Amino acid sequence: MTRVAGAAASAGRRPVPYRLTELDSGLRVVTEHMDSARSVSFAFSVVAGSANESDSEAGLSRLVERLLRHGTERRTMSDVDELFDGLGGQMDSDSGTETTSIYAWVIDERLPEAFDAVADLVWHPLLSTEALDRERKRTLRLIEFGDADDEAFARDLLRVAVFGDHPLARTDVGTTEVIERVSAEELHAFHSARYAPRNMVVAATGNVDHDALVEMVEKTQVERPAAAIPEAPAVPTAPLVRSAFRSSKGDRMQIMLGAPGIARDDPRRIALWVLDSILGAPSSSRLFREVRARRGLAYAIRSFQAQFRAGGLVGVHGQIRPRNVTAVIAAIAAELHKLHTTPITADELRCAKESLKVKIVLDREAPVRRLGHLNSVVLHQLPEHGVDDLTEAVEAITLDDIQGVADELFALERFSAVAVGGREASFRKALAPISEALAA
Repeated sequence: MTRVAGAAASAGRRPVPYRLTELDSGLRVVTEHMDSARSVSFAFSVVAGSANESDSEAGLSRLVERLLRHGTERRTMSDVDELFDGLGGQMDSDSGTETTSIYAWVIDERLPEAFDAVADLVWHPLLSTEALDRERKRTLRLIEFGDADDEAFARDLLRVAVFGDHPLARTDVGTTEVIERVSAEELHAFHSARYAPRNMVVAATGNVDHDALVEMVEKTQVERPAAAIPEAPAVPTAPLVRSAFRSSKGDRMQIMLGAPGIARDDPRRIALWVLDSILGAPSSSRLFREVRARRGLAYAIRSFQAQFRAGGLVGVHGQIRPRNVTAVIAAIAAELHKLHTTPITADELRCAKESLKVKIVLDREAPVRRLGHLNSVVLHQLPEHGVDDLTEAVEAITLDDIQGVADELFALERFSAVAVGGREASFRKALAPISEALAA
């Protein structure tokens, strides 16, 4: 067993407050003790997501995650639900672009019981034919009709528009061809290959004893070989510029503009965080002040950014009345154009930095958010930066840093656009201020 003390910071960095142990099986256990906590949040995280599936596996990460909830040979799902109700705790799971996690939070003294139950679900799921058939029907309906949440549907459309055939464009529900044909035996094989110790991290925050957790993991883990996981190639540098529209029965319209961003290990990511705050994150941002506060054109307006191993995404999302689509897209285009023509002021930079530093501090103080951070750092082998290191990195960002990111990532001609709801003809006509290619 290899033990790495989190306090042994790498050169030039302050000590970080976690402990990390790598077992002989390759599974990593990471914990951060929080003196003021009386609860423990913990998670099993696996390298299994839509971006690291092959074409013949599209949707299997999510399908396995859904089936984990159907119980094991030792426990039905009702047994697990009753256990957590009795513990006063909660358990949930999710799958996404690169990771699947099953997580729980309980009062500290009940951790052994909760951990044993979750470990049983992770290592020994039934994955029965009967349960598969039920989830198969639900998933096929979701593929056919799309997400009932128009905003989530718009996000899926945008990723396809921006990334095309790249794995980052895949939705987690997969494809009809794969979901229709997959058997319980194939799911067992996928689970065994992905849910192997070398592909997994167990993380915990709160009032947790690291050595005791390591013992729990060693007692419950199943050692099995890990299969090679397909890695998504780098996102092509030349952006696709496309548009997509889907109708909706709702009375609101979701519009999203998006373009390729940067990967999660890109050193410019902190400058991008600051720029995102200036453009459209808090209520003092340029987009919020112009589109909502001053002109009252949107129910909600924000910018966003996301980073993955192979690349990233930047964009703007608006929730609006369909009749305002022309004015809103014109206003967004004007604000994006102003990033290149109207320099960001020292006051804007100062406000964005302070807002971002507060968010970093608060996120690191919340046990559940801290859990997610530890998972990402260890599972994806990212450098760990303590709160002080991160806030100092934010403070070091200059106006030139911001302008460089804005000029490279936020040029109007890089953006694709999608909408859910409203009228398609009105949406496409409204895209002219972004680019004539989109409006055509």
